[in-house]
Order: sequence, then structure tokens, then C-alpha cells
Amino acid sequence: MISCLGVSKAVLNNVIFCHQEDSNWPLSEGKALKQKFDEIFSATRYIKALDTLRQVRQTQGQKVKECQTELKYLKQNKEKACEIRDQITSKEAQLASSQEIVKSYENELEPLKNRLKEIEHNLSKIMRLDNEIKALDSRKKQMEKDNSELEQKMEKVFQGTDEQLNDLYHNHQRTVREKERRLVDCQRELEKLNKEARLLNQEKAELLVEQGRLQLQADRHQEHIRARDSLIQSLAAHLELDGFERGPFSDRQIKNFHELVRERQEREAKTASQLLNDLTEKETLKQNQIDEIRDKKSGLGGMIELKTELLTKKQSELRNVKNELQQLEGSSDRILELDQELTKAVSCPSDQVATEQSHVFRFEVPSVVHPGNVAL
Repeated sequence: MISCLGVSKAVLNNVIFCHQEDSNWPLSEGKALKQKFDEIFSATRYIKALDTLRQVRQTQGQKVKECQTELKYLKQNKEKACEIRDQITSKEAQLASSQEIVKSYENELEPLKNRLKEIEHNLSKIMRLDNEIKALDSRKKQMEKDNSELEQKMEKVFQGTDEQLNDLYHNHQRTVREKERRLVDCQRELEKLNKEARLLNQEKAELLVEQGRLQLQADRHQEHIRARDSLIQSLAAHLELDGFERGPFSDRQIKNFHELVRERQEREAKTASQLLNDLTEKETLKQNQIDEIRDKKSGLGGMIELKTELLTKKQSELRNVKNELQQLEGSSDRILELDQELTKAVSCPSDQVATEQSHVFRFEVPSVVHPGNVAL
């Protein structure tokens, strides 16, 4: 409805339909007046729009600055890329020309390489021939030297024909082969003898070890013999056997000692057997006595039980008698009291005296019965 009037709500409230009491609002304070004018003229929306525009302008300005900076760097990169592209083009052209030059050089070098291979092959042949020549010269010189040395060492120069020399050479070769064969046989015999020597040395070492072991056993045996002689001396002294004061002892003495010890052992065994029999008999007698004592003990135990039971009964009767005596002591005290009352009542009527006498009689009956109980 307000939108249909074509004015704002603030204009309607503050200008057109303003109340008379509120009509002096233009004279109000500055802050309230400013608020009224802002509402009337929609200054708040305008200010907000200005702030929004200012923020948008600032944002767009920042973006423009960034874009300008980026554009600057992009221009620099573009220029640099163009330079690099030009350099690449020039380098590719140089590379193509260089490749063509290299191909031409390779074509020129191909026959030179073939020629160089031929020269190297010929050089290797020449060097091999040179080495062979040097080796042959050295061999020739060595043979000449050996020949001269042989001529100097030879006492007599052979004057025969070549056939005779060959025969002599073959005979010498046969002699050499025979000596070599004999040398091989001697070497085999020497190896066999060396092997036998090693076996003998090994056997010798084993025998030495066995000798040491046997010597050790012999020493131990001597120690055992000395220990045996010492034991024989101590045992002979303990058993008071004569003839065994000094060692070493012979086999005959040892045999004699064994016989004496055996005889002594048999005598001791007989004595021990006799003592054992005596002890067995004594043990049998003691066992019989123990059985008799055990029987007596069992009989005495029965008697003790009977006596104990009788004693218990007597103690019970004694307690009963003591209780009755205590009751009688109380009755005697009562009798004394009644006697005193009787003496006081001498002057009373005769019927009272009779009554008192009957009362006294009732109390005297227990005193008569009590002696009978004590007798029981």
C-alpha cells in the first residue's frame, strides 16, 4: 500500500501524516535530526551503496594493479620467448649447417680411415718381421756362443763321418734314456723309502706315546704298590700281625698277609656269629619278659579302670554327703533358734507349748535319719 502512494514510509510518518506533538522534530538534536533526514531521503541505502561501490572499486583497482603487474611480466616473458625462439631458429640453422659440414668431413675421412687401417696392418707385419729377425739374430748369436763354448770344452774333435757321428749320437741318446730310466726307478725307490720312513716315524711317534702312557701307568702302579704296602703296615699294626713292619713286600708276603687276614676275619666272623646268637637269645628272653609285662600292664589297666570307676562313685557319694551335712548345719541353726524361743515362751499356755514341741519334733526327724545315711 505504501509503495502505491509513491513515497516512503519515513515521508508518510514524518512529513505527510506527522502528529502535531511531533511536528517540531526539525528542532531536535543533531544526531536524531540526522537520523530523521537519513530515513526521509533513504541516505542509509545510499551510504551502503556508496560503501559497496567503494569496496568494488577498491577490489577492481587491486585486480587491475595485479593484472598490470602480471601483464608487465607477461610482456617480459613474451619478449624473452621471442628472443629464445629467434635463438632456437638461428641455432637450428647453425646445427643444420654444422651437420652438413660434419657429413662432408666424414665423407672425406672415410678413405683416410681405410688408408690408416692398411698402414696399421702393414706396420704390424713389419713389427712382427722385425721381432722375428731379432729373435733369429739372438738365437744365431746364442748358437754361435754355445758352439764356441763346446769347441773350447771339447778335448778332441770328432774326425769321422756324419754317419758315425749319428751312430755315436744315437748311442749317447740310448745311454741317456737308460740313465733317465734308472733315475726314474731310483726316484720311485726313494719315494717308497720316504713313505716307509714317514710310516716308521709315525709308528715311532705312536710307540713313544704308548711308552709315555705305559710309563704313566707304571708310575701309578708303583704309587698303588706303595699305598698298598702302607695300608698293609697300618692294618698289620692294627691287627697286631708280626713280620709286616717294613716294605716293600713280596708276593709271598702279600699272600701270607691275605691268609692271616682271612683267618682273622673267619675268627671274627665266628665270634660275631656267636655274639649274634647270644644277643638273639637275650632278645628272645627280653621279648618274653616284655610280653609278660605287657599282659600284667593290661590286667593292671583293667584294675585301674575299676578302681577309678569306684573312686568316682565314692567321690560322688562324698559330694552328696557334704551337701546333706550343709543342710543339717542349717537345720541345727534353726533348732538353736527354736530352743531360744522355747525358753522365752515358758510362760505361754500349754497349747502353745504343745504346738512348739510338735514343731520341734518335726525338725528333729532329719537328725535321726542322717546318721543312718552316714552309715550307708
